[in-house]
Amino acid sequence: MGVFATRATHRPNALGLSVVKLDSISYDKGELVLNVSGLDLIDGTPIVDIKPYIPYSDSLPEATYDFAQLAPSTLEVFFSAEAQQVISSQHSKPDLAQFIKQVLSQDPRPAFHEVDESRIYGAKLDIYDVSWCYKKTAEAVFIEVKAIKLI
Repeated sequence: MGVFATRATHRPNALGLSVVKLDSISYDKGELVLNVSGLDLIDGTPIVDIKPYIPYSDSLPEATYDFAQLAPSTLEVFFSAEAQQVISSQHSKPDLAQFIKQVLSQDPRPAFHEVDESRIYGAKLDIYDVSWCYKKTAEAVFIEVKAIKLI
């Protein structure tokens, strides 16, 4: 899934993310109008994209929606010796390993990619260039972080 189709917080644009309540849908002179409330925006700010409420990620206890009730399954994330060495040296980022695990455990691979142990994936996470691959055993698929480089 592409970054614009998700709620990814690391986006290549300056768009913000807000949770709003859909109050009603109407038509005005042939134009579809979505009436929303609960905005944390400055008056006149355009709403560019609307996605359905997802209980496990939007975390508004009083909100309801039948779409995607359960959180997706996650993958185990392991670090190579080289990646572990970089993590150990980053004293100003004590939660670096946890941050990388939280992002990669969500399986950021495109949905149409099968597990190919020779394929290396990469992404910029915060100030790091992180590369990883997928490994497959008879029991499970997991991720091995190959390298972490300071950008």
